Amino acid sequence: MRIWIPLLWLALWAGPVAAVEPLAATGPLTADQKAIFEGVPEDEAPEKLNATRADLEGRHYLTCDEIWLDKWYPRVKDMGGSYTGVGTDQAYTFIGWMKPKLAWMTDYDPWVKRMHTVYAVFFTQAENVEQFLALWASKNRKASVALLMEKLPGTEAENKRTVFVFQSWADRVYRRLKRVQRWFTDRKVPSFMSDEATYTWVRQFVLDGRARPVLCNLLDKGCFEGIGAASKQLNLPLGVLYTSNAEGYWRYKDQFRANMQAQFVDSKSLLLRSLAAKKRNGDYRYNSQTFESFQAWLKEDYVRSVRSIVPWMRIKDETHIPVSHLDGPPVDRSKKKKRRK
Repeated sequence: MRIWIPLLWLALWAGPVAAVEPLAATGPLTADQKAIFEGVPEDEAPEKLNATRADLEGRHYLTCDEIWLDKWYPRVKDMGGSYTGVGTDQAYTFIGWMKPKLAWMTDYDPWVKRMHTVYAVFFTQAENVEQFLALWASKNRKASVALLMEKLPGTEAENKRTVFVFQSWADRVYRRLKRVQRWFTDRKVPSFMSDEATYTWVRQFVLDGRARPVLCNLLDKGCFEGIGAASKQLNLPLGVLYTSNAEGYWRYKDQFRANMQAQFVDSKSLLLRSLAAKKRNGDYRYNSQTFESFQAWLKEDYVRSVRSIVPWMRIKDETHIPVSHLDGPPVDRSKKKKRRK
C-alpha cells in the first residue's frame, strides 16, 4: 500500500495554486510548466498483462494493428489541447494531426514505456523520415543498439532492458512504420511517416520535452487523476483521449469511472475508441465521442461497458470500415429493446 502522496496533489489540496504562465503553442516548457507536466505520478506495473482470452495473457502490443486511423483525421486535425493515449506508434500519428500542446503517452505495460524512450532517442538523431526509418532497419541494428546504450537516460542495467525490448520488436516496428508510410501516402493524409513537414513538427515536439511516456493504468488510482489535476492547473483542456480497444477488455469499474470524470475537458474534447471486428473486416469499427457526453454516460448505473454506449455497427463486407460519432445524453437502450419485444 502506498503512503506517499504526489507533490502535485499536495499542492492542489493545500489551497489556491499560484498562476502558471499560459502554455505557448510550441517551444520548450517553462520550469513551472515542466514541473507540473512531469509531476504526474505513475501507476505500479501490473502483476500480469490481461487479455480477453487466457492464451493471450502476458502479450505485449508494441505496434498498432489499426489500419484506418485516418478515419478520425478530419475530426482531430489541428484541434490542439492535450493528447493522452495508449500504445506506441499511433501516438505520434495523432500528435502530428492534432498539434497538441502536451502529450501523456499512457499505457500499463512497462514495455510500451520503454519503446517510447527508444522513439525519443531516434527522434533526436534522425532529421527526416528516411533517417528515422533507417534506425529500425535490421541492417543497422548494431549501430542502433550502440546509439541506444549511449543515449538512453537510465542506468546501464535499465538501458539493457530497454535495448532488449527494442531488439525483440524492431523488425515488427519497422514493418508497421513502412505500412503507415504507404497507407497515408496513398490516402493523401499527412502523417509523421508520410509527410516531412509533419515529421519535423512531431520531432520538435518531442525534442521540446512535450511528450512524456508514463506507466498509467486506466483501472488504477493515481496517474489518470494526476493527469486531470495537472491539465487543470495548466488550464489545458483535453483534446483527445485514445483508448484503442481497451474498453472491450472489461466492464466499467468504479476507478475507471473516477479516472474519466477527473479529466479536465471542454466541449471539443474527444474520446477515440476502436471496437473489435477483425474476423469480419480485418480491422476495427471506429468510434468517437465527445468527452462531456462520455462523462454523462458514465454517471448512469445501467452503463456497464462500452457495449452500453456504442450502438452495434453491422459490417456489410470485408471492405466495410464502420465509423460513428456520439454526442448526446445517455440512453438506456436495454429498455428500448424490452419495449420492442
